[in-house]
This record gives sequence, structure tokens and C-alpha cells, in this order.
Amino acid sequence: MSSAIRRNILFAGFEFQQKLQRGIYLYTKSLISATKRRGHRNAILTETRASDDARPLLSNIYHSLNDPNRIRVSPRRMLYRYGTLRWLKRHHAAKVANNASMTTEENLWFLRDVDEFLNVPYVYDTASIVNRLGFERPLDLGFCGDYGYDTLFTTSPLQVAAANPRVKVVQTVHDLIPLEVTTHYERTDVFYRRLKACAERADLLLAVSEYTRSRFLEIFPQAASKMHVVYQPLPADAHALRLSEQPLVQAAVLEKFNLKAGEYCFYVGAIEGRKNIHRLISAHSIVTKNDEFPLVLAGYVDKEYAGAQNLSKVFAKAYEDPDGAYGGGKDDGGARQSKKLQKARYIGYITEVEKLCLLRNARFFAFPTLNEGFGIPVLEAQTLGCPVLTTNVSSLPEVVGDSAALVQDPFNVEEIAVVMKRLLEDGAYRASLREAGLVNARRFSNETFADNVDALLARL
Repeated sequence: MSSAIRRNILFAGFEFQQKLQRGIYLYTKSLISATKRRGHRNAILTETRASDDARPLLSNIYHSLNDPNRIRVSPRRMLYRYGTLRWLKRHHAAKVANNASMTTEENLWFLRDVDEFLNVPYVYDTASIVNRLGFERPLDLGFCGDYGYDTLFTTSPLQVAAANPRVKVVQTVHDLIPLEVTTHYERTDVFYRRLKACAERADLLLAVSEYTRSRFLEIFPQAASKMHVVYQPLPADAHALRLSEQPLVQAAVLEKFNLKAGEYCFYVGAIEGRKNIHRLISAHSIVTKNDEFPLVLAGYVDKEYAGAQNLSKVFAKAYEDPDGAYGGGKDDGGARQSKKLQKARYIGYITEVEKLCLLRNARFFAFPTLNEGFGIPVLEAQTLGCPVLTTNVSSLPEVVGDSAALVQDPFNVEEIAVVMKRLLEDGAYRASLREAGLVNARRFSNETFADNVDALLARL
């Protein structure tokens, strides 16, 4: 399926001002690639310092996307920018063509699918201020129509609108977690205003799962006719995938973390209450002896959560190292930990290639989450042939069907332990899940995603 009309799309999202590339950023990369493959013209709304010349402006944009902290400003400066953009209508916008010859690291390779940038200094900071002021209307970004864009596509809910009738607004809704999960803290009034702007001001809404759509429409039933489900694809970078296939690369990664293929359990993602990691650790300690089949954990640590669950020792490296880094190799002191702590080993942040290699070689991937809008990590594991343990809640049954080992009650440590024990001991069961997972993951291909996004845009 292909849209008859080619759109000029301006992508906007708070992830463009965040250095840590988590799930929504991966979705954004897939979205940009998908629309490019279907012939649409792509641009990104950026917020770096202004420049009168194209070359330094483009360089500033690349620098700010690579490290958004380079352009952080004082609250006073932010209020000034807010006033000029919100009330004086001075946008200071500048449109600049992309340059394919820019040399970057892999995290910015997705920019090769971007035709140009519309830069409005501190526009996301302004949007954030507007979002926090309860009396404010959504920020009007309709001026992008004056620069040739007919579609404003947000990659997560923003409190924005487009008064310009030439500009259509498409917003993405991933989940309603801040409103529904008490272990995840985000200002609910702020998040609600973003959702309300989606329901009232967007021309179309993209939900990443039927679960997310149904939860959203319970609050905003008036948006039913314009909300459509488009499942996400696997976001892994093709270059990283190829590297992770190489035996020497896999061997090097396993050696770095002092692991053996098939002899460890793996979790990667945020270490926070919603992910249910404390119950995973407890269940793992029940079914393993000493340091056999260690539970290897990687990702950002919510230190308040870790402290509240008495897991500060497990995640000690996150407190010692600002990046949460932990080599885990033979000479880093990991072998000198107590036997109790060897069962759960935190390895900090890892690279994309390291993550893929560890998924390929894990005995199984554990994802005992309490709530998800979609659940990309389970598909990532299944695509790489790794059996998955997850929970029968929120969007997960919709995403995995019967292709994963499902825990019915994620609050029941004993049940998690029983499912984990079977995965550890039953090779035939793991093999069946491995094959079922590979088949299931094919439902979420990049081509299918591109077709579905294209069909969504055709509704405008």
C-alpha cells in the first residue's frame, strides 16, 4: 500500500533534546526511516543556537542532537525565549538542508533519512514551560506551514497545535503510564495536558497498541474516529545487528563481562519499579545456587527505587559511576563480591552491539514488567532467537501471544520463580519458545510498519 500524496513532514519530539536514547528515540528513528522509504520528505524540528549561515547552523544542529546538554540555558533565558515565541510570535526559525557528508557516530546515522531541519532556538524548552502552566493553551507550531511543511508529526504526546489550516497534526501515543502506574512518577497534570492536546487538537492519532488505544479512549472517547493502531517494528540498527552476528565480536563481549554463552539470564532496560526488577531478583535467588546462571542486569538505575528495595549493593556501581558503568571483567573486582550478590550482576550501561550480543547468548531474556504501552524489548530478544519470560498484562499478550513464557501474576514472586525454573532446566521448552519467538517477531517488520504509517498519512 502506498499513499497517493507525498507529505512534507516535520518531526517533533522531546527526545531530540535528550542524550540518553531510550525506547521512544528508537521508535522515532524507525518512523523517519519508514516515511522516507515511502517517498515522503522529512525534516526535524530542532532547537539549537541560531546562526545566519547554513554551514555553522547545520553543525550546531548535529552537535545539539549528539549532545543536547551543550545548549542548556538558564531559567531566566528560557522565560525570555518563552515570551518571544509564545506572546511576541517571534519564531527566529531557520530552515537548513541536510548534508549527507556529515561524519557522525552510529547514534546519528538515522539522520541520513532526513532531508532538512527547521531550527527554532529553545522551542522544546518553550513547549515544556507551556505544558507546565495550567492556564496556557497548546503551543501553536502552525508557523511551520510557512516553511513548506504540511504535516507536523510528533513522536510522543506534546501540548501543541497548528492554527494554520495548511498544517495537519499527527500525534503518537505510546502509553498512559504516568496516569496509571504509581511506581512511575511524572507530573500527572502535565502529562494529562499533553494527552488532552492530542485528543482535541490533533488531526490523527497513532497508538502503538490496541491496549494503548483502548486506555486512551476510556478518557477521551471523542477521539475514537481519528485514533489508529500502528505496531512498532524492531528498532535495531542494521550495522549493529551485523556486528553482533560475528563470532569474534560475541566472544569479546562475553569475555568482557566474564560470561559464558547460554549460562546467564539477562535483563536490559530501566531499573525501576514499573519493571518489577526487585521481584525478578528475588525469584532468581530462589531457583539458583551460588553464582550459577547469574542474572545479568543492564541499564539506567532509578537509585531511589533501588534504595527503597534494599538493592543498593546490587547496583553499587550505579552510585559510584555517573554513567552506571561496570566492566564486569575478571579484574574489576566482580569475583570478590559475596556469593549472594553474584547471583544478580549489574553491568551498567552497555552499547547497542553489546546488548545484541548478550541477547543472542542468554539462556533467556526476563521482562517481568507491570505495565507497557507496547514492549519492544521482548521483540528484540525474540528476533535474536532468545527465549522470553514476560507477564500476561497490559500490551504484552497482544504483542507476544503464546510465543513467550507468561507469568500470570507479576506480583507473585513464587510464580515468577516457577516459570524461571522451567526455562533454566527444560531445553526443549526453550527451543520451542525460540522458534515461536522468531515466527512472532516477523509480524513486526520494518516494511509492514512503513506500509501502515503510509496508510495512516493517506487519511489526512
